Amino acid sequence: MTRSARRRPVHQDSHQRNVDADVLEAELAAAPHYPPPWTVAPQGPGDDARREDEHAWILTYLDMLTLVLVLFVVLLAYTRPEEDQAWRWVDGFGIELGYPHRQSIVPPILEEAPATYPGEVPMAEPLAREEAAVSALEEALGREGGLDGVEVFSTIGQVELRIREGILFPSGSAVLRADGRELLERLMPILSAAHGQITVEGHTDNVPIDTPVFPSNWELSAARASGVVRQLIAQGLEPERLQAVGFADTRPVAGNDTAEGRAENRRVSLVIQTDQTSR
Repeated sequence: MTRSARRRPVHQDSHQRNVDADVLEAELAAAPHYPPPWTVAPQGPGDDARREDEHAWILTYLDMLTLVLVLFVVLLAYTRPEEDQAWRWVDGFGIELGYPHRQSIVPPILEEAPATYPGEVPMAEPLAREEAAVSALEEALGREGGLDGVEVFSTIGQVELRIREGILFPSGSAVLRADGRELLERLMPILSAAHGQITVEGHTDNVPIDTPVFPSNWELSAARASGVVRQLIAQGLEPERLQAVGFADTRPVAGNDTAEGRAENRRVSLVIQTDQTSR
């Protein structure tokens, strides 16, 4: 047989391949198809019920925890430990934390409360001290001839020497008069003997002031208090005992609707602390 006789025709091989492809496609079409799990949707009510049954145990577990919690709350409500037992628990916790053991941490009950606590001054003593201080100041003022224009007032812990503004300063000014310097010099023995802290307070009425030196009553009252402090220091009073405060018209002692009331409000007060424990 020759070589040309042994060769198969080309059209026969192509026809065979087409037949094989048709058979393969038929087999694939006839085979069952299974979609991926993540694309599968519930096919009926049975699937939803089966999924809910898988998580039903969580409800039972939560019910059990709730019942246990209620049980402990009831037990705690009916538990009434003795008071000393509670203190022993606290003491035991302290020992566990490294604190030394104490026999008892409950303070003893006093059969009768003391009249005063340690360091507390009976109420009668401050009153007696104020009366004695006022009497001493009034006697000192009497020895100085009464010192017209100076009034003495007392409250608990302090005595106030109230000086009218017209004696110390001209109207609208913070420069001491000659009479004012003389008055402060006559007050020096009284202030030196007091041995308490002295606060110099400047007060004005409610009439506004607006000058290049004093834009308001605040500056005027503070400048007057500072001027008195400087004068007392110049006359020999210890600076550490003095302080100057300006209150403007915030603390009137009389009504500002009359000339007499405004005159009383324009004043300088020397407040002497008589209670040394408050320093």
